[in-house]
Amino acid sequence: MAYLGYQNGCQLFCENWVFRFFFYSNEGNEPPHVHVEKEKGRGKYWIEPAQKEYMYNFSKQDEKKVDDIVEEEQENFKKKWYEFFG
Repeated sequence: MAYLGYQNGCQLFCENWVFRFFFYSNEGNEPPHVHVEKEKGRGKYWIEPAQKEYMYNFSKQDEKKVDDIVEEEQENFKKKWYEFFG
């Protein structure tokens, strides 16, 4: 999982050519979570514990792929969250 910097008002830390995972820099008051995008699809997952909040405009196949990525990368997402928000 690569940290890719700050872009368009959000902390971008994973882009796997299909999905874009990030968090907004003004959301440190919420529990750790990650946003995901693909084309018109938007989603949000809580990190501790890994739990889907919402997924809009994703196919069922893509939703399953994102579920798997969030589960596999949960510790990396959590680490990046606490590095950024403290």
